Amino acid sequence: MSRLRGLALPLAIIATILLAYLLNPWFAPDGALRLIATLAFWVASILLVVALFEDRKDPEGGAVEIEGPRFARFLFNNSRANLLWLPIRLFVGVAWRRGRLVRTSPREATG
Repeated sequence: MSRLRGLALPLAIIATILLAYLLNPWFAPDGALRLIATLAFWVASILLVVALFEDRKDPEGGAVEIEGPRFARFLFNNSRANLLWLPIRLFVGVAWRRGRLVRTSPREATG
Protein backbone atom coordinates (compact mmCIF):
# COMPACT_ATOMS: atom_id res chain seq x y z
CA MET A 1 0.00 0.00 0.00
CA SER A 2 1.35 3.39 -0.91
CA ARG A 3 2.03 6.05 1.65
CA LEU A 4 -0.64 8.35 0.24
CA ARG A 5 -3.28 5.63 0.34
CA GLY A 6 -2.44 4.98 3.98
CA LEU A 7 -2.83 8.71 4.67
CA ALA A 8 -6.22 8.97 2.95
CA LEU A 9 -8.22 6.95 5.49
CA PRO A 10 -7.16 8.95 8.58
CA LEU A 11 -7.77 12.21 6.72
CA ALA A 12 -11.26 11.04 5.72
CA ILE A 13 -12.05 10.03 9.30
CA ILE A 14 -10.82 13.38 10.66
CA ALA A 15 -12.83 15.34 8.07
CA THR A 16 -15.96 13.29 8.81
CA ILE A 17 -15.69 13.76 12.57
CA LEU A 18 -15.11 17.50 12.19
CA LEU A 19 -18.08 17.86 9.84
CA ALA A 20 -20.32 15.90 12.21
CA TYR A 21 -19.12 18.12 15.07
CA LEU A 22 -19.87 21.28 13.13
CA LEU A 23 -23.32 20.23 11.89
CA ASN A 24 -24.59 18.28 14.90
CA PRO A 25 -27.23 20.29 16.78
CA TRP A 26 -26.18 18.75 20.12
CA PHE A 27 -22.87 20.57 19.97
CA ALA A 28 -22.82 24.32 19.68
CA PRO A 29 -19.31 25.39 18.79
CA ASP A 30 -19.07 29.13 18.68
CA GLY A 31 -16.49 31.80 18.24
CA ALA A 32 -12.89 30.73 17.90
CA LEU A 33 -13.62 27.01 18.38
CA ARG A 34 -16.01 26.98 15.42
CA LEU A 35 -13.45 28.82 13.28
CA ILE A 36 -10.70 26.36 14.20
CA ALA A 37 -12.93 23.33 13.53
CA THR A 38 -14.05 24.78 10.19
CA LEU A 39 -10.49 25.48 9.08
CA ALA A 40 -9.36 22.02 10.22
CA PHE A 41 -12.22 20.42 8.26
CA TRP A 42 -11.31 22.27 5.05
CA VAL A 43 -7.61 21.52 5.43
CA ALA A 44 -8.30 17.81 6.00
CA SER A 45 -10.72 17.70 3.06
CA ILE A 46 -8.31 19.40 0.66
CA LEU A 47 -5.45 17.17 1.78
CA LEU A 48 -7.69 14.13 1.26
CA VAL A 49 -8.50 15.20 -2.30
CA VAL A 50 -4.81 15.83 -3.04
CA ALA A 51 -3.80 12.46 -1.56
CA LEU A 52 -6.41 10.58 -3.59
CA PHE A 53 -5.53 12.51 -6.75
CA GLU A 54 -1.80 11.89 -6.39
CA ASP A 55 -2.37 8.22 -5.51
CA ARG A 56 -3.81 7.59 -8.96
CA LYS A 57 -0.28 7.82 -10.37
CA ASP A 58 0.82 4.83 -8.28
CA PRO A 59 1.29 1.72 -10.44
CA GLU A 60 -0.51 -0.36 -7.81
CA GLY A 61 -3.45 2.06 -7.83
CA GLY A 62 -4.88 0.91 -11.15
CA ALA A 63 -8.48 1.27 -12.12
CA VAL A 64 -10.78 -0.93 -10.13
CA GLU A 65 -14.08 -1.72 -11.77
CA ILE A 66 -16.82 -3.24 -9.70
CA GLU A 67 -19.81 -4.65 -11.50
CA GLY A 68 -23.20 -3.86 -10.14
CA PRO A 69 -26.13 -6.20 -9.84
CA ARG A 70 -27.57 -7.53 -13.10
CA PHE A 71 -30.94 -5.91 -12.50
CA ALA A 72 -29.36 -2.47 -12.02
CA ARG A 73 -27.30 -2.94 -15.19
CA PHE A 74 -30.49 -3.84 -17.03
CA LEU A 75 -32.31 -0.75 -15.74
CA PHE A 76 -29.60 1.75 -16.57
CA ASN A 77 -27.75 0.25 -19.56
CA ASN A 78 -30.43 -1.48 -21.61
CA SER A 79 -32.46 0.52 -24.12
CA ARG A 80 -35.42 -1.85 -23.68
CA ALA A 81 -35.73 -0.62 -20.09
CA ASN A 82 -37.01 2.69 -21.50
CA LEU A 83 -40.47 1.16 -21.50
CA LEU A 84 -40.18 0.85 -17.73
CA TRP A 85 -38.82 4.37 -17.23
CA LEU A 86 -41.35 6.10 -19.51
CA PRO A 87 -44.36 5.94 -17.14
CA ILE A 88 -42.16 6.92 -14.21
CA ARG A 89 -40.82 9.97 -16.07
CA LEU A 90 -44.33 10.97 -17.18
CA PHE A 91 -45.68 10.63 -13.64
CA VAL A 92 -42.87 12.72 -12.16
CA GLY A 93 -43.23 15.36 -14.88
CA VAL A 94 -46.98 15.66 -14.35
CA ALA A 95 -46.55 15.80 -10.57
CA TRP A 96 -43.96 18.60 -10.85
CA ARG A 97 -46.11 20.49 -13.32
CA ARG A 98 -49.18 20.16 -11.09
CA GLY A 99 -47.15 21.33 -8.09
CA ARG A 100 -45.88 24.36 -10.01
CA LEU A 101 -49.38 25.26 -11.17
CA VAL A 102 -50.65 25.09 -7.60
CA ARG A 103 -47.90 27.43 -6.42
CA THR A 104 -48.33 29.95 -9.24
CA SER A 105 -52.14 30.01 -9.53
CA PRO A 106 -54.09 32.63 -7.62
CA ARG A 107 -55.53 31.27 -4.42
CA GLU A 108 -59.24 31.22 -3.85
CA ALA A 109 -60.54 33.44 -1.12
CA THR A 110 -62.08 31.43 1.63
CA GLY A 111 -64.43 33.01 3.99
